[in-house]
Amino acid sequence: AGSGKTALTLTKLRGLAGEVLYVTQSAFLAENAAQLYFSHGYENERQSVDFLSFRKLLESIEVPRTRAVTMRDFQPFFERHRSSVRFTNAHALFEELRGVLSASASGPLAEEEYRALGVRQSMFPPDQRAAVFQLFAKYRSWLVDSALHDPSLLAHAYLPRAERRYDAVVIDEIQDLTNAELSLVLAGLKESRSFMLCG
Repeated sequence: AGSGKTALTLTKLRGLAGEVLYVTQSAFLAENAAQLYFSHGYENERQSVDFLSFRKLLESIEVPRTRAVTMRDFQPFFERHRSSVRFTNAHALFEELRGVLSASASGPLAEEEYRALGVRQSMFPPDQRAAVFQLFAKYRSWLVDSALHDPSLLAHAYLPRAERRYDAVVIDEIQDLTNAELSLVLAGLKESRSFMLCG
C-alpha cells in the first residue's frame, strides 16, 4: 500500500492507443484514478479511456436486478446454518463460498472438483468440504430468495454477452477480483494479450 502502483499504472495507461478500459473493484479508486489521469488538463487524442468499477462494468452489460451480497447479509444466513458447519466461522465460510466455490472462470465448482482441490486452494480440509458444499447449494438458493447476487456467479452468467470492444485493458488491485470476474473483464478485449494487471 502506498507504493505508487496506481500512479505507475496510469503512466503506462497514457501510452496506450485506441479504446482502453481501466477497471478495479473499488468505485472510489476508479473515480480517483480518472481524476489523477486527467489532472493538469491531460488529453490524448490517440485514445478513449473508460474508468470503471467492476460493478459499473457489469452494468455496462446489463444492470443487475439484485445487489451484491455482503458479509453483513451473510451473517444471519450463517447463524441459521451454524450447526452444520461448527468447524468454521462466518467470515471464513463467506470467503470460501465467494472466493473458491463460485470464483472459477468456468463457473461454480461441482462437488467432485471442490473435493479434489489441493490444500492451498481451499481453507478447509477434505473431510469438511462435503458440509461446505451442501451449504453452497443453500447459499445459492438463499441469494435468489433474498434478491442478492454473488458477483462471481453473475460475472459467469454475463460472460457470453461480453463485447470485444477494447484495444487494451488495465486492471488495478487485481487481488480483489476473482477468476470469474477477471474472465469477464478480459472478455472485453479485441486482442486477448492486450492487458496489464496491477496489484
